[in-house]
Amino acid sequence: MNDASLKSCDVLVAGSGLAGLAAGVSAIERCPGLDVRVACQRPGPSGSSFTNRNDSLGMVVCRNGAERDAFVNAAQNLAGPGTLRESLVRIMARASETCFLNLVETGFRFRADGSENLLRVPCCFLREPPLAFVFDHLRSAFDAMKRRFLSSGGTLVSGICLKDLVRDDQGNIQGALFEESETGRHLAVRSKATVLATGGAAGLFHRHLSAGENLGFATALMAGCGVPLVNMPFVQFLWVDTKTLEHWPCWDLARPGVRVGPSDIQPPPEIKALCDQRSRHVPMAHGLEDSALDRFLLSVRNPDGTVSIWSPEKGRFTVAAYAHAMNGGAAIDEDGRTSLEGLFACGECAGGMHGANRVGGAMVLATQVFGSRAGAAAAEFAAYQSRSPGRGFSATAQNRLAGFQRDDREWLSGLSTVRQILDTIAGPWPSPGLAEADRKLARLRETARDWRLKLTLEAARTITGAFIKPVLTA
Repeated sequence: MNDASLKSCDVLVAGSGLAGLAAGVSAIERCPGLDVRVACQRPGPSGSSFTNRNDSLGMVVCRNGAERDAFVNAAQNLAGPGTLRESLVRIMARASETCFLNLVETGFRFRADGSENLLRVPCCFLREPPLAFVFDHLRSAFDAMKRRFLSSGGTLVSGICLKDLVRDDQGNIQGALFEESETGRHLAVRSKATVLATGGAAGLFHRHLSAGENLGFATALMAGCGVPLVNMPFVQFLWVDTKTLEHWPCWDLARPGVRVGPSDIQPPPEIKALCDQRSRHVPMAHGLEDSALDRFLLSVRNPDGTVSIWSPEKGRFTVAAYAHAMNGGAAIDEDGRTSLEGLFACGECAGGMHGANRVGGAMVLATQVFGSRAGAAAAEFAAYQSRSPGRGFSATAQNRLAGFQRDDREWLSGLSTVRQILDTIAGPWPSPGLAEADRKLARLRETARDWRLKLTLEAARTITGAFIKPVLTA
C-alpha cells in the first residue's frame, strides 16, 4: 500500500476509556496469546469516562436480589419513550458486584468512611436503596487499568483517529482505517475481530461536558454500515453555570425570590410544584412529568442560548443546557455483538441497556459488564478465525482511502455550524426543532468534502433521527 502502513492483530479495540480497556483486558484473559491492541487518540486519559471534570464517577452495584430487582425495575420505568432490552439490564444487575470487585482489585480508589468502610450513595432517578459506589482520581484509575492491560500482554497504540471500517464482499468487518494525528499518515489495521469503544457524541454540541474528541465517529460508521441504532435522540443534558461550569440545581426555582429570563419573571406555581420531583435527578429527563420544568427554562432563553437567573444568594448569573452523555448507540446482544460479523461495541457507543433515561452510575457499570463480555466474545471469535492480512484486505483498504479528502478550513467551519444546529435541539426529547435541524444537516452533507465533516454530519444525523432503525425490546 503506497498511502498507508499495514498492521494486523487478532483483536482490535478502538477506544481507551473504561469500556475499551475492559474489553482489552477481558480479551487477553479469555484467550491468552492473542495479539490484542487498543487504539486511541491520546496516550493519557481520554473519553467521557476518564476526563470527567468532577474527577469522580459513580457505579451501580447490586449486592442482593432486592437490589437487583430495584435496579431492573427503575431501568424499565425510565425506558420510555426509548426502548430497552430487559436481558441486558438483568445481566448488568447480576454481574455488577463481580465487576466492582474487579475494579477494587485493579486499584480504583472508591470512597470510604473513617473506618475504611466503602460508602454507598443514592443514584439519580433511584434514591432508595442507595446503590452507587463512587471512585475518585480518574487519572490514577486510568493508569491502573492501563497497567493491567499492558501487563497482561496487550499493546496500546496512541495518536491515531478512527476514520473508517473495512468490510469484505459479504459485508463482514475485516478491520479499520486510522489517521495518525501528527503526520496525517494512514494506518490500516487488519483484525480478526473489532471492538468499538470510542464513546458517544456529546462533543458534537457547542456546550458539552465531554472530552473534545467525542464526536460520535464510530456511531456514524456503524450506521453507514447498516448497524441498527437505538435511543440515539436521548442525549443527557445538564443545567450548568456558564461561568463556573458547575452544575446548577434547577430545583432552586422553588426558592423564594428566584427570577428567570430577560424579563425577570417568577417561575409559575405549576413549575415550582415540580421542583421536588426534579431534585431526584441531575440530568434532564425524557418523557417524565418534571421535564416541563426544563422546557420552561428553555422557553425563556436569551438569544445566545443561555438563561438569566437572579437569586437573593448569588445575584445574577447565567446557565445553559450542556450535553453530558448519550443514552443510545449500536444495538448489541448480550455479548456486545452488533449485526455485522466480527464487529462488537461497548460503552457509550452501544445501546439497549438503557432506555431514554438511565439510572445514575449505570453507564460505568455498562462499560465494565459489556466491555468485558464484548472483549471475551471478540477473543473467542478471533481464536477460531484463520484469516491473515492479505492482498484482498490491502486492496479494499486502498480503495477506501482513495475516497478521503481533507480540508481543514471546511472542517473547522463545518463543525462550528453543526454545533450551532444541534444546540437548537438541546433539551428534553422531542425537540420542536428536530426535523428542521435534520434538514439542515442533510443539506450540508450533500456538499461536504472533508472526511471528518462527513462523519460529523452523519453522527449528528443519528441524533436527529435519520439513521434510527427499529430494535426489538426483547
